[in-house]
Amino acid sequence: MLSSLKNSSILALAVSFAAVFLLVWGLSWQYHKIAEQNQGKIETIEQIMEKNSAKEMLNKFMDARIVKQEDQAKIYFTENAMEQYIQNKFVLINDFKSFKISNTERLEDEKFRFVVKIQENNNINEVIEIIAIIKISDQYYINSVEIAG
Repeated sequence: MLSSLKNSSILALAVSFAAVFLLVWGLSWQYHKIAEQNQGKIETIEQIMEKNSAKEMLNKFMDARIVKQEDQAKIYFTENAMEQYIQNKFVLINDFKSFKISNTERLEDEKFRFVVKIQENNNINEVIEIIAIIKISDQYYINSVEIAG
């Protein structure tokens, strides 16, 4: 009788361990499945936040250009953009009236390209620029400005 009681206790213990193991394995599997499904959503939110940060810096840069604050606009330049400016590859300050960001493209992590339409005060001329933005040490900067066309 003692032997059968000992065997039934061992059997109950073994079944309990097996049940706990299966429960933990099942919960782990569910957790990983949910984490995989939400990973894309988390990356999308992070990408939206990055794009908005880059766009916010671009708006500040363009606002400085419109109100003809050249020094304020230059603080957003990388060395590459400054070289383009020095070589007269684009006009930093002109008779600009307004601007509109017409297209945004994510090039790779922390790099964006914006197509910006700039309306001049005469309401006749419109300049289209392709502005590349890069993130350096948690800040976005203008890396290049190209005149479209």
